[in-house]
Amino acid sequence: NATDFQMSRKDQLQFKLAQLSHAMVIVAYDKPDKNGKMIKLKVENSWDKSWGDNGYGHMYREWAELYLDEVVVHRALLTDAELKIIEAKPEVVDENDFF
Repeated sequence: NATDFQMSRKDQLQFKLAQLSHAMVIVAYDKPDKNGKMIKLKVENSWDKSWGDNGYGHMYREWAELYLDEVVVHRALLTDAELKIIEAKPEVVDENDFF
């Protein structure tokens, strides 16, 4: 198990000890704590309704920070600063300097 070695998620993916396996839809989240951080997400899993609570489960922030690799967000929810970043010209990265 890759987590037994306390490797970062980036290293787990780079050394092929982990891989992206399926999708989940974020359907809700708990209000931020006193530090402004989200507490947990409610997700609909891509498996079937036999998983979790009729196909839904909760993902705590700490777990999501370690294992959530990709997120799709509707443009209407982005800040002006985030829109500026995604509209910027991409920087070409050498294949040997991926991470």
